[in-house]
Amino acid sequence: MSLLKEFIEKLESEEEDVRLITVEDIVDNNMVEMVPYLIRRLTKEDSIIVKETIVYALKNLDCSGAYNQLFYLFKSPDAYLRNCAIGIFASSGDRAVDFLSTRFEDEDKEVKKLILDTLFEIGSKNAILIIRRGLRDEAINVKITAVEYLGRLKDLDSIPDLLAILESSEHPMLIVSVIEALLEIDDKKTLEKALNILIPDEDIGNLEPIYIPGVLKILGRLGRINSILKLIEGIDVETYAEEIISMIEELDEKSLVELFAYPKVQGIMIEMVRNKNIDSPIRYKVGEYISRISNIPSETLLDIGTSLLLEEDSLKVVGINLISLSKSREAKKILLELLEYTDDEVIRKLCLDTLNSLE
Repeated sequence: MSLLKEFIEKLESEEEDVRLITVEDIVDNNMVEMVPYLIRRLTKEDSIIVKETIVYALKNLDCSGAYNQLFYLFKSPDAYLRNCAIGIFASSGDRAVDFLSTRFEDEDKEVKKLILDTLFEIGSKNAILIIRRGLRDEAINVKITAVEYLGRLKDLDSIPDLLAILESSEHPMLIVSVIEALLEIDDKKTLEKALNILIPDEDIGNLEPIYIPGVLKILGRLGRINSILKLIEGIDVETYAEEIISMIEELDEKSLVELFAYPKVQGIMIEMVRNKNIDSPIRYKVGEYISRISNIPSETLLDIGTSLLLEEDSLKVVGINLISLSKSREAKKILLELLEYTDDEVIRKLCLDTLNSLE
């Protein structure tokens, strides 16, 4: 019996241990001629550990001679096998790019997306060139996938095509994906151009709601305070609370101080921290930002802080901080009362530390 035939038979053994050891021997001995049989075994293997070992082997062997067979896994109804194919192709780097580039145009949209997934994992210059083809695909989902990956790969050369899509497309989800990609690429001049397309002449009133999160983030990154004011005055704070915080997080310190100087913005922040319909992590961040605003009246800080003491522990922490910042004569009394009814050691320690700082 030839060595090849012996390994093929062992690979088909009913004993899991035999199959496992065989796969390990194949990769240890760099038996490239066994690649087609490993792929075949992968499609019917029941043992998780054997499957994972086969995938490891295929990632470490030269599979280029069996690319057509491996490509067939992209059409498998089994998501596990499809994902395996992505990882195995990606491990081949640019060798796989050359093969996948020849298959991209003639496949259906689902297979094209898997090809794009693989090219993204490879991430080379050659891979990016093929990903750009997806921008011209007829299937909207393929376009969106290509846009997303070009953004995550920060492909500066795709900027003209992305801006052209932004200007000409009428598909909301594609436009949203372009906005997100341009934010990932993070070229300031490009973001300015994107804003001019999305809100020409800063006409905020005609902005579609679905684009508000992305536009807010761009405005924050560019420090466009006047446009931010126009936009947040016309939106529902509860609906866009997370997006408002994301915008604030984009601002540099100078722009942050400028924004928080506006009474309207202060009012919005106070409204957000009080709103129990807004998720606690967002309210927590809002409370932290409120603590940085220097001209909020003492009684307002005390009132907000006291109301937060009735909420979950993370918001109690914010409340204690705001009570401390209020410098109110009532602060000590309120914190002493909190000490009487709370058993939480973190809250108790924070109360005691705050009381000491108020001495």
